[in-house]
Amino acid sequence: MLDALTPTGHLVLTGPYHHESYVPNAYALPDLMYRTDDYICQQFSRHEFCRWFLERSVHAEYWRLFRGEYWAQIGHLERFEETSPERAHLICASISARP
Repeated sequence: MLDALTPTGHLVLTGPYHHESYVPNAYALPDLMYRTDDYICQQFSRHEFCRWFLERSVHAEYWRLFRGEYWAQIGHLERFEETSPERAHLICASISARP
């Protein structure tokens, strides 16, 4: 996807995030608000993002959406909040086309 960008372009990605560990399917974790066998929800860690975009300029925002540690655990917060990477459930990243 980065190769398809113009030289001044940016790729914007957003997705489930957990700072310390990759979770292959967050919907299989305990204490979820909802369960589904129809879909999986991969929750990516800092390690994956660094590996994918090591030589790129990245601007990221981190958001906390749930009461639990992982995606969809315990319940939604009444109001989503921008937070530190260590407390985030969601990453919103803008990746530059140029390294």
